[in-house]
Amino acid sequence: MSWQTLPENRLALRAVELLAAGGKTPLQMLLWGPPGTGKTRLATRWLKRLREKKPEARLLRVSSQELSLRLRGVFVPPGQQAPKSKLGSLRLADALVLEDLHRLTAKRSVALGRLLDHRLARGRATLITSREPIALLSLDEGARGRLASGLVAAIKPLGLPSRMKALNKLAPVGHRRLTDTTLEWLARQSGSSWRGLGAVAKAMKARLAAEGPVLEHPAGKRLLADLEKPRLRAPDLIRLTAKHFGLTETALKGKGRQPSLVLARQVTMTLLRRHTELSLEKIGGMMGGRDSATVRHSLAKMDKTTHPMAVNALLELSRRAEG
Repeated sequence: MSWQTLPENRLALRAVELLAAGGKTPLQMLLWGPPGTGKTRLATRWLKRLREKKPEARLLRVSSQELSLRLRGVFVPPGQQAPKSKLGSLRLADALVLEDLHRLTAKRSVALGRLLDHRLARGRATLITSREPIALLSLDEGARGRLASGLVAAIKPLGLPSRMKALNKLAPVGHRRLTDTTLEWLARQSGSSWRGLGAVAKAMKARLAAEGPVLEHPAGKRLLADLEKPRLRAPDLIRLTAKHFGLTETALKGKGRQPSLVLARQVTMTLLRRHTELSLEKIGGMMGGRDSATVRHSLAKMDKTTHPMAVNALLELSRRAEG
């Protein structure tokens, strides 16, 4: 699947290109976002760029499990002798990708901080991926500070407009044979990950002839009906969010203005907008009779938020809503 630059990944791509430029630019980057958003593909793109610039460069990619074992000093790559340094080739690689940092324990993160210090002092670049932002990672304060001192870029789940645009490129036959209504329906079924989009595009190319008349929505939906996912209803989403925050539904929908309540309420409205087809007015009505302006304000706040509790809730609850 070829790379597509979209609003949700544009800033992350620019950050990776800055890291690849070398020179006086930052030599360390944390790339975080939910599964399926393209972190691995961006890391691969970075390594490929470096290989093209310097074919003899020592490039290394390490999973979280392997990283944990190496930091503990017990992992020896097959066919190699145990290095004098416990960190071995992690220190020596010209470019290093550390994957899934969110799986690393706080105990191991002390050694991670030392590793990053060693690499920075010698001008060696490191790209780290994680599902969670720095604030939610199990790290000691030293490692947390070292990560924050480098580039930090978020790669967001794909919104509906981006999913439709991606589907048009992945399976152009859909644009020729299906209505916009059917394409929007398919984009909703795919979920917000590239994996889901790839599966939907594959089904479209397999079942739609390259030439022929445009299929009206009912016919197109019947042809691809098996792709439809069971979706949580709005009351289920409200109940799920209330449970996540340890609140009653009455409190969630009520008039309380405590910061934790307001945050939970804004997360709920955002989930209802993303995972149902309810209008702003109906969402406000379900959330205690609030008006559409309040809902719109909540959506705008959550779209820009970096609050750890909100970010974590949106990622976790969106995964559950999409099955």
